[in-house]
Amino acid sequence: MHLLYQISTVRLSGEPALHQAFIQGAGLSPAAVDVTWRRRSLLYLLLHPYSNLAWFMDVAPPPQQVRTLEELADS
Repeated sequence: MHLLYQISTVRLSGEPALHQAFIQGAGLSPAAVDVTWRRRSLLYLLLHPYSNLAWFMDVAPPPQQVRTLEELADS
């Protein structure tokens, strides 16, 4: 299983500290989490066979100004 599949669900959990723990646990530098990483992470979340974006939005709503998937990935 690809690392992004494993980390992508944690990214939208609404718990940034948990996401950072997963990043560090995977042996990645926090600097590796750039715009490309965040957008690819959202892509993997959307492609995951058991993904439910609506559920994630209920559990951890994005900031009000988020209107697009790109903005969601960058939030």
